[in-house]
Order: sequence, then structure tokens, then C-alpha cells
Amino acid sequence: MKKFIDRINEDHTSYFIFSNTNELEQKIKENTTKLVFSVATNFIVKNGLSTHDSQLISLNNDTTLLTKFIKNMDYHISLKESNSLDPVTTNIIMDPLDYLEYFDQNTLITTDAKSAVNAFIEASQRFTENHELNYITHHAQQIGKVTVDFYTVSNPSKKSEIYSSYYSKFKEWYNSYTKFKNQYATLLAQFELLK
Repeated sequence: MKKFIDRINEDHTSYFIFSNTNELEQKIKENTTKLVFSVATNFIVKNGLSTHDSQLISLNNDTTLLTKFIKNMDYHISLKESNSLDPVTTNIIMDPLDYLEYFDQNTLITTDAKSAVNAFIEASQRFTENHELNYITHHAQQIGKVTVDFYTVSNPSKKSEIYSSYYSKFKEWYNSYTKFKNQYATLLAQFELLK
């Protein structure tokens, strides 16, 4: 074991400790992404791509990844507004936020995109935190291309208190989403300018 550890240290091999398979899977995803990005960056440097071309590649990557999510989110927001759906007592906003769990921030390249997504994810987590403990599904209805779940509060005596708490978190989330979209628009404009 000592020889093995010495060999790892000599080879500058990184290692990590994990406590379950989910944590291991997350670590593999993170490190694979970093490795691919490192190889791609070395390729760019080796082949002498200009700053312009490397910026173009970075912005193209980030805008492509974010466009799909934003289109889906905007569709849900438009359904919310056109059908007067409550973001707290339906899953109209929460449904696309479930996909954030599978969104790997390490696949983003530009610092601006990473920071905008990070702030947005934090606001989304605050909005959705423990929602399933306070609300239960009452019925579902097909609206547009999505199935909307309608919720009822699980503790009727605290209905207004729980609702107020989540609605204020929703407003914070909406402000965060607006900033996130503005940052995305800036990235898109930079990409179009460089093309």
C-alpha cells in the first residue's frame, strides 16, 4: 500500500474520497469534463488558434448549452402568464428547474456564463427547497405541451404563511432569472459580433 501511495505521489496523480456511488458518479463527470476541456485547450494552443477563434469557440459552446434551457424555461413562463398559473401552487416553473440537477456547470467555458448560471442555480434551489414537503399534488392537467401538476398545501393551518414564504422566494428567483437572461443576451451578442 505504501509503495502504491508513493507511486501515486511521484506521478502527481490526483485522487479523491467518495462515500456513495452518486458522489463517485458526480466526481467522474466533473473530472472528465475538466480533462476534455484541458485537452481541447492544449489543442487550441498547439495549433495556434487566434484569440478571436478561441473566444468564438468558447462563446459558441456556452450559448449553445444555455439556449435550449432558456427556450424551455421561457415556454413555461409564457404558459404561466397566458393561463394565470400560480408558480407556487403548480409545477409550471419548478418542472424545468428539475433539469438543473443534471446541468453540469463545468461544461461552460466563459467566466461570465459560469457565474450567471451559478447565481441562478442558487436562487432556484432556494425557491424549490422543501417545496414537496409543504405541497402535495392535487391533480394534473395538460396545458400546451406540458402536463401541469396542481398542488394543495399539506398543512392547511399554515397555508398563508407557507405561500408567502414561497412567493417571496419566487420573486427573488424571477429577478435572478432576468439577470441570467441578460447575461445570456450579452454572451449571444458577443458571439454574433465575433462571427
